[in-house]
Amino acid sequence: MTTPKQTVIHRHVRPEQFRPGVYRHYKGGLYHAIALGWMNEVSTPHMLGVIYLSMTTGEWHVRPYTSLILDAWCDEVLAPYTDVPEGHTAEVWVPRFIYVGPQKIIT
Repeated sequence: MTTPKQTVIHRHVRPEQFRPGVYRHYKGGLYHAIALGWMNEVSTPHMLGVIYLSMTTGEWHVRPYTSLILDAWCDEVLAPYTDVPEGHTAEVWVPRFIYVGPQKIIT
């Protein structure tokens, strides 16, 4: 019997390490992470969530900062690796979100 391939590595990062600003999703979208907030209406009370805005669609989202059971902001995911010879495939572990830099404030 084979076990299913794991597609997420759950990382535990302390809340003090969160930086508001622009992040790139591993699939390419840009998101403005505003703040950490309490997610009181989930199965685990008082879970921290990242409040963020899609810079493409303008939609607001909340995702757990870290979690052992839910897909979280700090997770690493298995993504296709593109720098391989033609006809071959490979995957590599990458962060779900990568910090790009602070969001510029326009006045």
